[in-house]
Formats: sequence, C-alpha cells, structure tokens
Amino acid sequence: MIIRQKHFLIPLVLLFSICGLELKAQENQIIPLNQNVYEYIKKFQQRGKLLELNPTSLPYTKGDVHVAISQIDKEALSDTEVFWYDHIEKVLGFDWPEDRSKKELYVHGSLGGGFDLNNTLREEGIRATGGKPYFLPNGELQLYGEGGSFGGQLGIRHDLYYYYDPDGILPYGRMYVRSEDFYFGYNGDYLQLYAGRFNSHFAPFGEASTILSDNPNA
Repeated sequence: MIIRQKHFLIPLVLLFSICGLELKAQENQIIPLNQNVYEYIKKFQQRGKLLELNPTSLPYTKGDVHVAISQIDKEALSDTEVFWYDHIEKVLGFDWPEDRSKKELYVHGSLGGGFDLNNTLREEGIRATGGKPYFLPNGELQLYGEGGSFGGQLGIRHDLYYYYDPDGILPYGRMYVRSEDFYFGYNGDYLQLYAGRFNSHFAPFGEASTILSDNPNA
C-alpha cells in the first residue's frame, strides 16, 4: 500500500538560455505514459472528443495532442471539461508559433525528483512484502532537442526501488541509475518512426491490452 508520494519537476530554462538556444514547444516529443494527462485525454474521448488520437495506440507526441485539442471549442466546454483542457495545455507547455522555421533548433531540459513512502514493495496485496516502511527517493534528468521533423531525447533516472525490487534482477547486477525514456525519431506527414527505450500501450489508458468479446463492434 502506498502511503505517500511526492514529486517535483524543474524545467532547465536558465541552462539553455545561457547556451543561446531558443526554448519553445517540442511537437515531436513523446509524452510518457506515467503522466496523468492521458486520463484527461481519455475522458474527452469517452465524450466523443479528441478522437483524432488513436485511443488504443499509446503514447502520443505533444504535436499530435496539440493538433487534436486545437479542434475543440473551449467556449462550448463545461467547467469540468475546461479543467481537463487546461491541464492538457499545461502539459504541452511553452509557445506554439504557427510560423516557426523548420530549420530552427529547439532544446528543452528538465530535472525532477521525489520519493515514495510505502509499507510494501509490491502493490499486489496477495503477494505483499513485509510490513516495515520503505523510503525510496528518486530523480530524473531529461534533455530533449528537435529540428524540423526530427527529435531526440536523452533520459536517466535514479530510483532506490531499482535495488529493492523483489522481482527484479539479481542484486549484484542492479544499478541505482538507468536510462529511461531515451529515443531518436522522425515525425513526418506520412511516416512516424521512433527508436529507443520508452513504454507503449495498445489499449485505452488504464485498461488491459487484451480484450476478448463475442461482439467486437460493441
């Protein structure tokens, strides 16, 4: 059972301002599946909106979400839907210049961290481990850049859970820092191709990816 979680995120604006690189939105950047923005996107899709985004092929890029949400008339939304809309826009972040040059280089960095305070190392109640509290700090550094239709991200993550994970690899082979969410990709009008290490999910967000039904059109 998770008792408490705490996380923070610091955009590295100053670092790249010093380097003289322009900092704006990253339309080719993949939105990780651990962000709750997918929950708000799913709520819109259940109401018949944002259907330009395939609900069973995750993750999305920021550019894909930006194009889809631009089709929504914010003035026609309810107060609850406006809350979802604003949260999605916040995740997209920064400015979206319509006349930007494809030759411009965009760079963005972020430093995040926090901790998990648990009384078990497994969320599965049937196979819970022990009863003592575990304090598990974590942190991550991500550097992203793109030019035109190409984009790439480097990501490293520290998590003490990597060492204590009861179902992980042997202790003598464990590392406190791992490469997570790193990739290089091309996102064109007719082709989207990414290679690297990031999570994918072929089902609606938060649901199992295998569905058995005698009425598949329902």
